[in-house]
Amino acid sequence: MLYPEYKYHLSYETMRKHKLSVRAIKNRDNNTCVYCLRSDVPMTLDHIVPQCRGGSNLPTNLVSACRSCNSSKNKTALADWTSPEIVERVMLWVQRDLQSI
Repeated sequence: MLYPEYKYHLSYETMRKHKLSVRAIKNRDNNTCVYCLRSDVPMTLDHIVPQCRGGSNLPTNLVSACRSCNSSKNKTALADWTSPEIVERVMLWVQRDLQSI
């Protein structure tokens, strides 16, 4: 697995304890799609590593994504869906403001 820290699933109650919310993730990502960098369309949340592939609900595995990118990526692992440059940018993007969540 590319990012082993994503293999742990969190329950809804655990998520509440960490005060993780859709708004917090979108705020961290400046309401911008981390894949295509669009900010002029509605955002959804995407799992970088899909849950069906062992991804978690940790903030480091959740990003804002436009509907187009989210549906295009679907259940595909990020590294299989896009270029290594975008993978690196997304991983840096996610880790930059974890203290703000």
